[in-house]
Amino acid sequence: LMQRKKPEEGTMTLVFADKPLALRAIEIKDATNQTSRVELENVKFGGALEDKLFTFDDPRGNARRNR
Repeated sequence: LMQRKKPEEGTMTLVFADKPLALRAIEIKDATNQTSRVELENVKFGGALEDKLFTFDDPRGNARRNR
């Protein structure tokens, strides 16, 4: 995946397995050509997640922001 008008800004690649179809990894390449890869293993569906997992605490002491 990339922006059509700005392909130089980087790409995101989704890696899938088949039988069964499943997302296995996400690879990000930024504008400096650095790559970060996250591999997914032992994925569990339907679990509950605590709201605090989606809260950003600014280390500079600014206000908290939920996403």
